[in-house]
Formats: sequence, C-alpha cells, structure tokens
Amino acid sequence: MRRRAIEILRQWKANPEKKPMILHGARQVGKTWLMMEFGKTEYKNTAYVNFDGNPRMEILIQLEGYVIPIEVKAAKNLQAKSLKFYRDAFAPEKAARLSLADCRIDGGLYNIPLYMAGKVRNILLMSLEMDR
Repeated sequence: MRRRAIEILRQWKANPEKKPMILHGARQVGKTWLMMEFGKTEYKNTAYVNFDGNPRMEILIQLEGYVIPIEVKAAKNLQAKSLKFYRDAFAPEKAARLSLADCRIDGGLYNIPLYMAGKVRNILLMSLEMDR
C-alpha cells in the first residue's frame, strides 16, 4: 500500500500540468508520514506546515526589491489581525492572503485562493509589473 501511494505521488509530480495537492483523510492513517517520506525521497528541500491549533501562518518574502507580507489561512474567515497590524505599521505596497475565499484585490491586498498557492509569485510579479 505504501509503495502504491508513493508511486501515485510520483506520477503527480511528473505531470507537467499538475495542480496543488490537498491531502485529506481520516486521522492516524499515515498522511503526514506519506508526505514527509515523499518530500524526503523526491525533493531536495521540503517544508512541513501544520495548522492544528493555529489556523494561520505569516510569511515575509522579498520580490523584486519589495518585502511582501503573506498570510496563509486555513479558513474562510478573512479577519487578518497580524497582517493588518503589519500593514498599518510598515505600509507595504503589496500584501497577500491565501485562504479558502475567492480571488480579489482590495487596496494592495491580494486575496488568493489556496488552490492557486503555486502561482503566488507570478501573481505578485504581474502586479508589480503593472504598477511600473
């Protein structure tokens, strides 16, 4: 069973038109182990993010000389207190929030659906290009 699951993940990785993967299932069946093993054997670097007990995560990235705050939320609730605090304190030109909500732009804040997580860099680069 484990070999079959790894092979399915390898097929997903090899697909040039692959979409972001969301793995869900019953508790304690090996989802985390499977993804950690797949990451260890198939990629040079991996990151593990666990939203248990904290349905959000904050990231700062540097892109084209800009520091852009990004908040990742595992819910539709878009009240981003820490992102709002950062934007009020530092006034970045761009900010992004990944969540289960729909795509929209609100005064430099880009709400990007989680299924588009792999396109965040491209979306922000396009927005910086349009501002020039």
